[in-house]
Amino acid sequence: MGNAADLQWATEGPVPPSSPVVSVDVTATPVVSYALAHNAVPVVSRVTLTSGTATLRGATLRLSVADAEGAIGAGVERLVDLDAGQTTVLNDVGLTLDPAAMLQLEEPRPGSVRVELVADGRVLAEQRVPVQVLAAAQWLATPLPLALEMLAAHVQPNHPAVQALLAEAAELLEEGTGSGSMAGYADDAERVDEVAEALTWAVRRRGIRYSEPPASWGETGQQVRTPGEVLDGRVGTCLDTVVTLAAAFEQAGIRPLLWIVEGHAFLGYWREERSAETAATTDVSALVNLVDLGLVRLVETTLLTDRGDTRTDLHGPAYAWLSGDLSRVLGVTDVHRARRDGVLPLP
Repeated sequence: MGNAADLQWATEGPVPPSSPVVSVDVTATPVVSYALAHNAVPVVSRVTLTSGTATLRGATLRLSVADAEGAIGAGVERLVDLDAGQTTVLNDVGLTLDPAAMLQLEEPRPGSVRVELVADGRVLAEQRVPVQVLAAAQWLATPLPLALEMLAAHVQPNHPAVQALLAEAAELLEEGTGSGSMAGYADDAERVDEVAEALTWAVRRRGIRYSEPPASWGETGQQVRTPGEVLDGRVGTCLDTVVTLAAAFEQAGIRPLLWIVEGHAFLGYWREERSAETAATTDVSALVNLVDLGLVRLVETTLLTDRGDTRTDLHGPAYAWLSGDLSRVLGVTDVHRARRDGVLPLP
C-alpha cells in the first residue's frame, strides 16, 4: 500500500521575522477519510526543514491534524537538530488519523494539518496545510491512485448480509449445476463463471432500486452504502452494487476488480487465480487486453437492479466502456492485491 502523501503537493509557510530563518516544506494528502484512518495510513509522508544561518539543537517539531470541531488524530512531536545552511528531511513522521473520531463524521468538512518548529519556547516556523475531511462512509476519487486503493476498504466480505447472499447463491448453484460448492479457483474457469452467475442472480432477486450516482467521482464523491443497506434496504447506486457484489465475490474466493469510469462504475473478476501488478491501476490498457483474452470478465451491476431486465449478458454492456476512448476510465482497483498490500475492509 502506497503512502497517503507520496503523490501530493508541498507547501512552504512564512517564517516569523524575529526567528532564525527556517523554511518548512510539508507533503500531505489533501483528502483524509475513515478508510485512511482504519488502515493507519500516514497523513504526512515528508517534512523538509532547511535552516539558514542558525544551528539548532533539540528543536521540537510538532504535527497535528484537526477539523473545525477539534483534533481528528493524536498529535506527534519529534526532536530535530538543524545545521546552518543544511536541509533535514523527515519521512513518515507518524501522524495518523483517529478511527473513532473519523467514524463520527456524518458530513464532509474542511480541516488542516499544522506543523510547528519550536525551540527555547519560541515558534521558529509554522505551516498549516488545508485538507478535505470526508464523511465516514464517503469515497472521493481524489487523489489517484490512493483513492482507488482505499476503495477496496469499502468492500466488506464479512458483512452478515454478504453471508446470507452466499447462502442463497449456493442454493441456486445446487439447483442449476447439482453442486452448491464455492471453491474459488480450485475448479476451472467455467465453474468460476457459474459461481459468479449464481451470485448475480441472487442479487437480482433482491429487487434493488437503482439510485443515481453523483455527477463526478472527483468533486463530490459518494456516501458508499454497506452491503446491508444495499441487499436488505434494497437500494444502491452503481458504486454501491459494485462494492457489494465484489464483497460477495471475495467471500466466495473470486478476486474482484472495481472499474471506475466517468460517472459510472462496474465490476470485473479474474477467471483464473491472478492479480494485477498493483492495487490501483490508472493506465488500464493492459487490463483491457486481459479482458479481450478472456482472463477477466465484466459485470454491469446496474442490470441487477430495477433498471435491468432478465438478460444474461452482463459483460457486453460493461465492455462498451472499454471499446473506445480509454481516457474515460479513471482506474481499476484489484481488491486481492489491495488486501496483500495491507488495505483492510471497513468493520
